[in-house]
Amino acid sequence: MINISVENDVGSIGGPGTDHGYTQGLKFSYVTTTEHQPTFLNFMTHDSLAKTNLGFGVSQKLFTPAGIDNSNLIQDDRPYAAWLAADIFYHFQSEHQSQLIALSLGIIGPEALGENMQNSYHKATNYMLAEGWHHQLATEPTVEISYQQRNRFYE
Repeated sequence: MINISVENDVGSIGGPGTDHGYTQGLKFSYVTTTEHQPTFLNFMTHDSLAKTNLGFGVSQKLFTPAGIDNSNLIQDDRPYAAWLAADIFYHFQSEHQSQLIALSLGIIGPEALGENMQNSYHKATNYMLAEGWHHQLATEPTVEISYQQRNRFYE
């Protein structure tokens, strides 16, 4: 299964002009059913009837200060930031439990292509360009490991 998720604050409650904070997200993922569970994940499920899925994804998230038309550094607001990551995850679901473990390797900074993505979208929608991306966070690698478990307590 292929999933595409697009988030943009253009349709937020505040309407046009609310381009700040978490402003845009994009994720592509591919999920497949697998019969084989890696042995290092044996702790995750003990139900032989559990459905097991393997997934891969690429995601990008953009963050901006409130005044995107200001090209100066805004000292008292969040900085421009973009995050680009590749993900791999396993999902197990039985009748009474769901578990997810994921690894994301990414990068923040200019290599995450935030300025290109945001201003291309703004050009396409005839919206003002974000002028301060040259003040974005410096390039750094990121690693995120996450685990989630949900249990059904009653039916």
